Amino acid sequence: MRRLVWFAAGVGAGAYAAFRGRRAAEVFTPEGFADRARAVGVGLRMFRDEVAQGKVDAEGYLRERFNVEKKDSE
Repeated sequence: MRRLVWFAAGVGAGAYAAFRGRRAAEVFTPEGFADRARAVGVGLRMFRDEVAQGKVDAEGYLRERFNVEKKDSE
């Protein structure tokens, strides 16, 4: 019984290592690098949009708090 448990543990560990190794190898292909670069670009665009929205929200809050009207030229 003990041998069967250790055999099953070894098979599970081997399958897990093979799966993780294949995924790691895919990262280092040209397509993998391109996917990572696109993901970074999407993340940067999302961050930029969040910052811009935060600026708009903060400006509105400050204008309301200090009772300042927005000029037409702005």
